[in-house]
Amino acid sequence: MTLSREVTCAIVWVLDNLLPPVVRDSSLLCRFMMFIGGGGRDAAEAYVAFKERAHIMDGAEYTEYYRKTNPTCTREVDLNKACVDYILDTLVSEPHGRGGAVSLI
Repeated sequence: MTLSREVTCAIVWVLDNLLPPVVRDSSLLCRFMMFIGGGGRDAAEAYVAFKERAHIMDGAEYTEYYRKTNPTCTREVDLNKACVDYILDTLVSEPHGRGGAVSLI
């Protein structure tokens, strides 16, 4: 299931602002959200492990985490359209430096 960034931002806002931390940060809720998000059991378990281990993971572990959970995120970018438009407009209308970022676009 692919959700727009606007929808996922709204869901995250509700989770972050309306649920008490003991519920929001529970591994049970994390597993449930990842499972219904289309990641399945492996992605849900990887997400819970990531939250517990992120502060001590090395580069290889991060790579493996994103390999396991990548199917759950099928958007081109993790920004909403308004953010992308603002970034592109700013880069084009207010050039900074030698324009290296604009040449990449």
